[in-house]
Amino acid sequence: MPDEITCLIVDDHEVVREGLRLSLSRASHIRVIGEASDG
Repeated sequence: MPDEITCLIVDDHEVVREGLRLSLSRASHIRVIGEASDG
């Protein structure tokens, strides 16, 4: 198994963040640690 990747999702559109979170949740080696609407 590859090393775990941690990521923070940042986008000003909630629907985009939700879609990214859903897509990334399917990959067992990627962990979403949070979200932000601006950065």
